[in-house]
Amino acid sequence: MRNRVADTERLVKVIIYVRKNAGLSQMDLAKALGKSVGTIKNWENGLGAPDFPALLEWFDRCGVDEEKCLMAIYDPNKYERVYHPKKDSETLSALQEYLKHEDAAYLERLYYNVFCDTGSDWHAQLDMLTASNKLPLSDRITSAQAYLDNYLIRQARGEIKDSFIEPDLKHLKESIQQAKQSVCERKDSYLDNCRQ
Repeated sequence: MRNRVADTERLVKVIIYVRKNAGLSQMDLAKALGKSVGTIKNWENGLGAPDFPALLEWFDRCGVDEEKCLMAIYDPNKYERVYHPKKDSETLSALQEYLKHEDAAYLERLYYNVFCDTGSDWHAQLDMLTASNKLPLSDRITSAQAYLDNYLIRQARGEIKDSFIEPDLKHLKESIQQAKQSVCERKDSYLDNCRQ
């Protein structure tokens, strides 16, 4: 049986954290959700709780991953295993849990990058991605735009090999645009813009 008090305490902790981390005031969030400031204060004090659609909207407005936040509230042990693994077996389990929810096209692209002859060492590509993710968002946009432009030029020239697995160019273009918008708004993430 669930411990409602513990669930409420975790809910309060998460919604306050994500709001503050997004740089939003209670007034900002009240306006965004169409609620009164008093309602926001009550929710943050554990006096009542947002309904599920309002909770998802809260996370969306704060630019955070809804699934991750819900897991932190309702299954904190799983959250710790998935997002803060302490052992190799927990890391493997987290990856397996993540991958079983992805679509076939995503899995094909992942398979291609890991197992097919791309002319590059997969480990080096992963190291490059890891290094890139340590850079500011504006630097990552520049790199992503350059990769996209080079791909489109080579595609137009007929120079792309192994065309049986293609990148999701629509998603890449949308992500670059959303990232540019976020940088212009002085945000460190573009995930909140991607969900609008």
